[in-house]
Amino acid sequence: MAVGARTGVDGSAFPSAVAPRVPADLPTKVDLRERMMRDHPELARLRAEYAVSEKELEAELAEQYPDLDIGALYERDEGDNRYGIGIGIELPIFDRNQLGIARADARRNEVRDRFAAQVRRSLADIDSAHGVLGIRRRRLAIVRDKLQPAARRTLELARRALEVGSADGLRLLTVIQNNRLMRVRVLRNEQQVLDAWSTLELACGSPLLVFPDPQSEPENQSEPEIQSEPANQPEEQN
Repeated sequence: MAVGARTGVDGSAFPSAVAPRVPADLPTKVDLRERMMRDHPELARLRAEYAVSEKELEAELAEQYPDLDIGALYERDEGDNRYGIGIGIELPIFDRNQLGIARADARRNEVRDRFAAQVRRSLADIDSAHGVLGIRRRRLAIVRDKLQPAARRTLELARRALEVGSADGLRLLTVIQNNRLMRVRVLRNEQQVLDAWSTLELACGSPLLVFPDPQSEPENQSEPEIQSEPANQPEEQN
């Protein structure tokens, strides 16, 4: 239900609790910007609103000259019956609907300015979210690929030391507790990576993660498979 509330769709669309498949590589900013211009729902709404404002301006321009009332007039000339065409002007000829045109033009310009502002805001959000995601992926790589294996090796050494009598049980329990804390740290960093992907999706307005098909899920899958990058840049501060 929480996933449904966050995505804006019914929770029944997500029958499984398995996390979505995460791409191995980050999308480029060029690709994200193209997705934004193509898929962002707010930009689509503003495009439709701009199209309406264009039609309204065209209608106001069509009204700048008054409609001509054409009526048949019966004329009699030298005993012959003739039918002529009389033209009557209903609106003031000097009005030209300038006020209506100005309002429609201002409305169109307002929508255009809002569209440009939304594009600039979305581009800034993409840059920010892309940077945060890269940092969190590198931090996850450090925790999962370096710190967690080291903690497991320490646990194995503590168990062997206990077996040969060179360590006590309290030391082993301390190492076990540290391993569990490390596992929690890994899970927390994985969740932060998924949150960063979600923020990037919101910024570009296009889906980037794909939820697995429930029929093809592994029966014993217990955690998301999150790809990571080499840890060669500074970490994000907690």
